[in-house]
Amino acid sequence: HVMKGQRHYVQGYNTQTVVTEDQIVLAAEITIEAGDFSHLRPMLTATVHELTNAGIEEKPQVAIADAG
Repeated sequence: HVMKGQRHYVQGYNTQTVVTEDQIVLAAEITIEAGDFSHLRPMLTATVHELTNAGIEEKPQVAIADAG
């Protein structure tokens, strides 16, 4: 898919992942939207949902994210 990059259009996709300290994937998403910031809250919500479905009641206490 063609999507807007920082200076021009590129062919590709934007991926988001939530992982543990040990690099275990808890949630993942692929989108054609270029920006990353708007994906933080939905990814945290998806993470809590996946943990709940797995029977894990403990919620993440710390999140580290980059700005794009």
